[in-house]
Amino acid sequence: MSTFGKRLKEMRKLQSVSQKELAEAIGVGQTTIANYETDLRFPNQKRLNEFADYFNVSVDYLLGRFPMDTLEQVTQVTLTPKEIADLNRVAGQYIDLLRRGQRHDAKDLLLHMARMGVSFTHIYEHVLTFAMHKTGYMWETGQLGVDEEHYISAITEEIISLMYGFIRRSQVTKGKALIMPIHGEAHLIASKMIRDYFETDGWETYSLGLNTPSANVIRAIQHMKPDVLLLSITMKGHLEAAKTLIQTIRSYPDISNVKIMVGGQAFVSYPQAWKEIGADGYTQDFNESVTMANGWLKRS
Repeated sequence: MSTFGKRLKEMRKLQSVSQKELAEAIGVGQTTIANYETDLRFPNQKRLNEFADYFNVSVDYLLGRFPMDTLEQVTQVTLTPKEIADLNRVAGQYIDLLRRGQRHDAKDLLLHMARMGVSFTHIYEHVLTFAMHKTGYMWETGQLGVDEEHYISAITEEIISLMYGFIRRSQVTKGKALIMPIHGEAHLIASKMIRDYFETDGWETYSLGLNTPSANVIRAIQHMKPDVLLLSITMKGHLEAAKTLIQTIRSYPDISNVKIMVGGQAFVSYPQAWKEIGADGYTQDFNESVTMANGWLKRS
């Protein structure tokens, strides 16, 4: 487990700051910084806050309370089971922080991962998605109130928006994708995540908000002329609304050929439902969604 000294040295080197420069910025002697980094001395609360402000991280992170010692090893495309488990544990700590009302520390935790070079795909899939699934389970089993579930969802949406600045967008333009949650959904988390995956692959994306009326969806498809429409469906009870929307789209000759892909928790227990509602494809994996869309584009 990381100590304060190890974390302080890690952050200093990460930002290419010398002990002398850090000492001058904080207002202590260089020897004091050296003693901190070797755990011979420990700062008071005021000094801890100054270090946290200097490095733009939380005090909890500086104190080594988050399992992030192996961040440098989770920047590659493929993760080991242990690395995935480590990220899943971060998801648990993210939920715990939010339940304690420490939203700033929760944001710092994930944004620092991004600054350290952890791919947004790993953060989305193994931290945020895992956290939202766990949150949903805790709500369904009575361990969380609906107010807590909504609060965690709202903060997660904020973090995804902040993550946008760490995402490298492709300079190659492929097709157009229109992304939206089905009518009745409570948040835009999955829609925002899938948007980022498609944009990094070179797709031009358009997003519709919550509870967009069918008539407006039709107009958006007619105006934007997307190659793919992606529908996010979380609740099983919203499958009928998706079926109705797809039937409506198919009734318009000028847009009836648009490819429609669906995904979300609504299909976990019944994956074949996508066929019954009239979609062209279904996937539960963000990367597979991009692969499927690329395949459709090549064959069009």
